[in-house]
Amino acid sequence: MDIERFVLFCDESIQKGEFFSNFYGGAFLKESLLSEINLKLKQEKIRLGLNPDREMKFTKISYQYAHYYIE
Repeated sequence: MDIERFVLFCDESIQKGEFFSNFYGGAFLKESLLSEINLKLKQEKIRLGLNPDREMKFTKISYQYAHYYIE
């Protein structure tokens, strides 16, 4: 029997202390789609002129980068 596996990516809101690991953003996806999704995200970053290997933030983005996130 094949069991479908899932991956949960989270972005923690607090890095230390009592509320460490309170997660407020995330993505839940099928593990079988992980490579395809990563490829599409990297291609979109390249299309926008961004470094495909650098992290993009969920919050506290600068005004000059807001259009990338909207796109």
